[in-house]
Amino acid sequence: MKSTKSIFTCQSCGYQTPKWMGKCPDCGEWDTLVEELQPGRTASGPGRGLTTPFSDPVPIDAVDIEDDKRMICGIMELDRVLGGGLVPGSLVLIGGDPGIGKSTLMLQNLHALATQGYKVLYVSGEESIRQIRLRSKRLETLSSDLLVVSEIDLERILSMVGSLRPDVLVIDSIQTMYSADLTSAPGSVSQVRESATQLMLMAKKSIHPDVPSADRLSNALRIYGVYYEPSSGRPVDWRIHRTPVGLSLFTVIGVLAGMFGLGAGWANVPVLNLVMGAPLKISVATSKFLLSITDTSAAWIYLNKGCVIPLIVVPSLVGIMLGSFVGVRVLRIVRPSLVRWIVIVILAFAGLKSLSKGLGF
Repeated sequence: MKSTKSIFTCQSCGYQTPKWMGKCPDCGEWDTLVEELQPGRTASGPGRGLTTPFSDPVPIDAVDIEDDKRMICGIMELDRVLGGGLVPGSLVLIGGDPGIGKSTLMLQNLHALATQGYKVLYVSGEESIRQIRLRSKRLETLSSDLLVVSEIDLERILSMVGSLRPDVLVIDSIQTMYSADLTSAPGSVSQVRESATQLMLMAKKSIHPDVPSADRLSNALRIYGVYYEPSSGRPVDWRIHRTPVGLSLFTVIGVLAGMFGLGAGWANVPVLNLVMGAPLKISVATSKFLLSITDTSAAWIYLNKGCVIPLIVVPSLVGIMLGSFVGVRVLRIVRPSLVRWIVIVILAFAGLKSLSKGLGF
């Protein structure tokens, strides 16, 4: 049950007070205090799941930045102002007078990033997608990798970003965004503050699964940790949830792997990543370790029964070892989004082949 409270917010400086005043005591402006209803936050509010991964304090000189990866915008002056490009997980505010060229600059920036293979999303609260298309044609910034949408509802935008998972998101502009949890109009101090906060928290956790809190079993078993992400140059704190469900699914997967010789890799990654909330690279590495154990235990049974074809074992073993040697090293340096798409394509192909064979096609 949400509780609401009435509060007066200065539209000039953001000062808040429970009672109305004619003059803002902070900035001195008159008639700028506007009454707003602010609902109390619950677990189902818009901030649910948007907290950043937990971490412990570390010495500043121990933070590794040697492999810091930035996204080069392709616009020399913009890259210089940003310190060499965009930092993944960061929030940047572009300000300026109306008509100075902020939207034009952002459209050119997104086009340059799209040509480099990044998935980019342009959210406009002021223009229709037809207007954006006409301006993009004039600027010669058309690209199939540049996604555009006209939307001002903050909750819809967060849901959209959660499903599309773009590498770069542009909101044009933050003053047009609107959250249904606040009664004030778009452009008010409260709406701008709320929208900016939610977008910032989303950016911080964009490459990690949504794990609001670890369950008791994972805490008791100490299933959490930190790994270094070379593609972003940062340590990543991770934890999991739904541990009992995940362990139950692994039991079923083990039975199927033993019965049909499928191996457990087809299901390990989805269970670890989608169900239990482990980061994708943690899921892939853990799946590889599990495969070496489960496949070996099942192989002894078939070997004793004379069900192993020796002529296939040697070339397969050599190929798998060489592939694993290369794959592990590639996994360390590629972006998690690329790994995700590789896993999706492989699982989709395997699922369709199994389905077609089962149906007799």
